[in-house]
Amino acid sequence: MISRVSGMIESVDGGCVSLRVGPLCLAVMVPACDIARWTLQVGHDATFFTSFTLDGQTHGTSLEPRLLGFTSEVDRQLFRDFTSVNGIGPKRALRAFSLPPTRIAEAIAAGDAATLRTLPEVGRKLADSIILELRERIAKRIGPGAASPLRAATTSRVKGITIVDPAHEEAASAAVSVLMQIGESRAAANDLVERALGTAAEPPTADSLVTSALRLRGA
Repeated sequence: MISRVSGMIESVDGGCVSLRVGPLCLAVMVPACDIARWTLQVGHDATFFTSFTLDGQTHGTSLEPRLLGFTSEVDRQLFRDFTSVNGIGPKRALRAFSLPPTRIAEAIAAGDAATLRTLPEVGRKLADSIILELRERIAKRIGPGAASPLRAATTSRVKGITIVDPAHEEAASAAVSVLMQIGESRAAANDLVERALGTAAEPPTADSLVTSALRLRGA
């Protein structure tokens, strides 16, 4: 069983990362929320926490092995919890993870079905099932009052009031992750992305936030 793999990212095609590991090139399937991050890391080394699955029909068709890759053990465990819910397979879960996993975990722990319904392929009934089956387990794991580190990176301040804009969370998540990957501490990355969000003239993307953050760092 492969639990972790490191190598150089050669390319990213949709949700599949081509990872060069010595003489081998591995196809690593990644969640939707991580695609922007890994696209920015093409040509650089990266580490994936992996999970193995078999894709295909069990009746009359051969199964194809798939390697799934996550940015942390925590993200991988949440994915495994998510796919334990009836009706959610690995492919569906990878597409559904369009928000940062920390945000998804918070929504499950809080019983926030409205946020879960914003995920691709998650309707009302499935959102209710996810909360019913996983809420207690996830709540125990993240602890009371646990806040997503991305909330610190997606806030703006107006007259001293902290405001969270959920629409920016995905871009901010990818930007913070990239900055940490190139050596910034989480606190520094959060600060840079928050400042970049404050100067954004248009709806931010991960690329624009990283570019702005690096410019601010060098200022």
